[in-house]
Amino acid sequence: MGKKVRCKFCIFENKGKCRKKNATVNLNKKRTCFHYVGDEEKIINFAEKKTSKSKPEAILRPDWWWDRAARRRERDRMLENVKPNSMPLPDSRHPKTGDLSRFVSTAVED
Repeated sequence: MGKKVRCKFCIFENKGKCRKKNATVNLNKKRTCFHYVGDEEKIINFAEKKTSKSKPEAILRPDWWWDRAARRRERDRMLENVKPNSMPLPDSRHPKTGDLSRFVSTAVED
């Protein structure tokens, strides 16, 4: 019985077709094949691609991220550093945030 192989490493495979079986094949599928002959160049290229890919660096969250009480303490500590006068007060003349008593007429005419 033949061994389980992948067609992408065979010398008879060319652009998804097997020249021995004269059929279209899925390259990465493992199958039993009596005609398989390994192509060293394809195997070396595959191995180089696999080793050249760098894995992304893992970014860990700080410990306070996972603890609700610690998150609140961190937030409060950050708010203590903010000066209370650093935020501007709303302008009293602005219609959305201030006194609206100066707008006594309607925009619609009768």
